[in-house]
Amino acid sequence: MYWKMHSFVDVRKSDKIVTNASVKDYEELEKQLKQVFKERSTILRQLTKTSRELDGIKTNLQNLKNDEISAKTDVQKLLEIGQKQRFIVLTNNRYVEIEQNNGSILYTVKLYGRPLPKRFLFRSKKIKRYL
Repeated sequence: MYWKMHSFVDVRKSDKIVTNASVKDYEELEKQLKQVFKERSTILRQLTKTSRELDGIKTNLQNLKNDEISAKTDVQKLLEIGQKQRFIVLTNNRYVEIEQNNGSILYTVKLYGRPLPKRFLFRSKKIKRYL
């Protein structure tokens, strides 16, 4: 006789006699194995779900990073525009260009002797309104 699967097995003339204890042990091991596979499947499903969520978070972070870079370039452009502005002001059917650099106003006055077209006068009045 020898020990196998936590039970005694009697070997006689190549016939194996399995005791009741080994059958119960086998059934118990089978139940445990099924339970382990269920837990394994559950863990794999959770890992798959977590992996998808992490991919989504990674994509969102990349989008936020791209948005941040875009926002920084937009702010830089706005700062550059704020440092150098150009206004057109109407004076007696002629216009004057005023440029502003780094907070100081440079009056680069350009007077043109001819009357302006009506469409430009309308735009210039709009510009003057915002000054």
